[in-house]
Amino acid sequence: MKIPERRVAQLAVLAALVGFAIYWVREVRLVGDFDFDDTFITLRYARNLAVHGHLSFNLDDRVDGFTSPGWTLFLALLLKLGFNGPRVAVLASNLFGLLGGWMAVLLARRLGASFALALCACAMTLSSGDWITWAAPGMETPFAAVCAVLLLLSLAVHRLPNAARAGACVLAYLARPECVILVAVALLHDALVVLRSHGDERRRAAGWFGLTVLLISTLFFGHWLYYGYPLPNTYYAKLSGVRFFKRGVPDLEEFAKARYIGAVLLAAPVVAILGGPRRRAATFAFMPWLLASCWTYAAAGGDYLEGHRFYQPLVPAAWAFIAAGLGLVLVKLPGQRIVQMVVGIACAALAIVEMQGLHDVSKGLLDSGKVIVSVKSYARQWRGAGRAFARCYPPSTSMSVRPAGVIPWETDFRTFDTLGLNTREVAMHPGITRDYDPGHTKEASAAQVVAWMPDLVLNHPHFAATDETGPLVPRTPVEYVRAGYLTRCIPDGRRWVCALERPGLLPPDCH
Repeated sequence: MKIPERRVAQLAVLAALVGFAIYWVREVRLVGDFDFDDTFITLRYARNLAVHGHLSFNLDDRVDGFTSPGWTLFLALLLKLGFNGPRVAVLASNLFGLLGGWMAVLLARRLGASFALALCACAMTLSSGDWITWAAPGMETPFAAVCAVLLLLSLAVHRLPNAARAGACVLAYLARPECVILVAVALLHDALVVLRSHGDERRRAAGWFGLTVLLISTLFFGHWLYYGYPLPNTYYAKLSGVRFFKRGVPDLEEFAKARYIGAVLLAAPVVAILGGPRRRAATFAFMPWLLASCWTYAAAGGDYLEGHRFYQPLVPAAWAFIAAGLGLVLVKLPGQRIVQMVVGIACAALAIVEMQGLHDVSKGLLDSGKVIVSVKSYARQWRGAGRAFARCYPPSTSMSVRPAGVIPWETDFRTFDTLGLNTREVAMHPGITRDYDPGHTKEASAAQVVAWMPDLVLNHPHFAATDETGPLVPRTPVEYVRAGYLTRCIPDGRRWVCALERPGLLPPDCH
């Protein structure tokens, strides 16, 4: 019995996807435990929502410092169901990372790529060290990428159910603030569909279009009323504009060069020109999203860590467009079936080489090995410090910190974030501004911290080999001296972690 050619192709794709899953598990295990401070900022918001019904960093101070509303709500649901926060965040992020590669296959096929080229898009996504790095520590990155690809897919699919389009729009709106560009283009497309349709079809399309606009408007104005300002995230109040854009351009250029990802700037116009109306709609949504992401994070001065993490949500869709653009060009060539086969084999060979090279630990543990090692080290130190302070001080304690993730998560203390992500007054009116420090350009001054009067001033925790409790060291800012703060060190199990303690506070009880 002869198996149909299409069925053979489908079985081959299924086998390839299973192989990618095995490869992905291997690479994620290679990265290992990868606690990242920013993950715990989102987890703190999720816990406050799940336990107290407040979507804020401090229960008495409404401020939006989470990057992805959808990811935060998803984690809050998992916490409400009783899952361990850090563990389930990492597992979910890993799964969405794999799903991002698989979604690249679906999008590439819908945009016009052959099975071989679509699988190469998946391989290039999953074999990216940067993609694996930022899908490992429980970040929202792969979740946002999947939501974006879903919306692009909905634009590329013919006769998609209206409910599916509405759901894709809402998910993309909740994914990350820059994804609003995708949603705006999708809604514009749907408005044109309503105008061109007739009769019952027009009424149905108009009804779903109105419902989608209503849901998104409710989310926007609900956020505005809850937090008191329309900004989607306090981070965007920290952007420094044109002068920092110049500093962020090199990081953007590195991302464009990384593993040929910049080819999307050529591939997307090809899809728009050679593809049909559906492919053109997806392209017209993708390009503004790409440009908005590039501008936003270059204007922030670039990524202050390696691995181009701010740009990673673009990766699956970018590779899908590259595969589709290449496929649409090849279709126009004489003997295109043979040419496509040859190019597909060449791309597959390149992807295999990339995947094997990635697994070579001697090259630095993925593309961002130095970052992983340093971030893991800091997270372990900060986790120990947070647990020590939680053990020694009562829950009513307040503190001031620079790393606003692991320590506030472990202590659950009321916290003043001196870098301004979770303290809006610092983001809007910083006491300290640094032009040379991307992501940390704005910070509270000692005067601003003292005005908040925290019980403990950790800022960037100081670790000591011996107990240094006593008077402040000479280099301490004068504001802390005048406020009467003293140095207090407590044991964290291996050494001493020191902070400034407000006068009149009861001595720590570390039993």
